[in-house]
Amino acid sequence: MTSEPWGLLAVAFAATYSWRALGVLVARRIDTDMAIFEWFGCVTYALVGGLMIKAIFFASSGLATVPLTDRGLAFVAGLAVFILSKRNIGAGFVAGIAAFALIAMLRT
Repeated sequence: MTSEPWGLLAVAFAATYSWRALGVLVARRIDTDMAIFEWFGCVTYALVGGLMIKAIFFASSGLATVPLTDRGLAFVAGLAVFILSKRNIGAGFVAGIAAFALIAMLRT
């Protein structure tokens, strides 16, 4: 009975890592400059943008209790820092969070 969980763990490990190994072997032969990968990149950016807009304008759960102006101002602050810092994602992210926190502190 004690060896059964280990057997299941070994099967799960083999199933997971065999597909990963196959992916590594196949990935070496893929030309990443193909048009399909540009399309994947465009779709990815569109999804992230859509999720951002949804989180800002149509928030759910705890974020819905925060006024829209607060969410919008934090977004604009983060975007401004992102653009002014020559597209530094980290700086924009930190600035947006800092602006959101500052607005929340000022509101209380």
